[in-house]
Formats: sequence, structure tokens, C-alpha cells
Amino acid sequence: MNNVNAIDFKNRIRMRKKEIKKIEEGIKSYLGIEYNFPSLNVEKIPIKEDISLILIDNKVSFIEKGNFYLFSLSKLLENPIYKKYIAVDEGAIIPISDGADVMGKGIAECDESIKENDLVWVMDIKYKRPIAIAYAIKNGNEMKSRPAGKCAILIYHVGDAIWKFEKK
Repeated sequence: MNNVNAIDFKNRIRMRKKEIKKIEEGIKSYLGIEYNFPSLNVEKIPIKEDISLILIDNKVSFIEKGNFYLFSLSKLLENPIYKKYIAVDEGAIIPISDGADVMGKGIAECDESIKENDLVWVMDIKYKRPIAIAYAIKNGNEMKSRPAGKCAILIYHVGDAIWKFEKK
């Protein structure tokens, strides 16, 4: 489990046009979708060594890990994308919502294109609603076989400090 309560949400880095363009290109490369930032009011909040939140107009909109970009939980609630996802069964929802990492036995289905270290979003299989953002430690083909042990490490989940900040 990760401690998101220690994040300094006031430690923001203002992004320049050139950096915003790089993020837009990264989104297209990683998710295969065109996304043009609706505003130039873009900031980054580092939350771990190589993971950051990307804010547009003071709203968490993306998660960045290296050159990978994924929509935030709020954005996924508005517009789900069925790429880079892990769907979990009902028995896994409560542990993940409490901050537990994604275990192989709880995986109902996943995107087979997931590679180790990819950013992924976790959804419940029944309602197809996002419950967490994580990064994969196994590839999609491995996860599909529901192996024992961890398959993805949580970055944040519904109900934690990032989620609460996102919902402000």
C-alpha cells in the first residue's frame, strides 16, 4: 500500500507550451487518442520519484509515469477508454478500494497489450467503473491467466487523498 497522505499538493510545477505539446504527443503514443489540452493552465505535482499528477485548470486530469500518460479516475468516469485496463471481480474491489495492490487471483479480464511498467486503470467487472490507477508489474498475457501474487502496484484509488483532492 502506498502513503498518498504525504503528498504536498501545493508543490506545483507550471508546464510550458513545449512541455504540454510533449504530453499531448505522449497521450497519442500511449493511448492512441488525440487529446488537445483545453487550456494552457497546466501544472504537474510530483507524487513519487517517477510519478506525477497533471492538472488542467486546477483539476487532476492525467497521471504521468515516465513517458506514459493515463487519464485520472475522474476523467475515466466521464469517458472510459478500454485500453490499458484491468477488470477485477467483486472480491477484489474492497481490498483495492482500501489501498491493496492488484492480485492475480482477483483479475477477471485485462487488456492483453499491457506491458510490465505500463500505467493501467483498474475497474470493477460488473459496472465497468474505475476504482484505481496502478502500474503493471506483469504483462497482460500473464495477468489473463490469473497468476498468484501481485500483478499491479496501486498509485491511487477511490477514497484516498489524491481522489479527495481530485474531487475538490
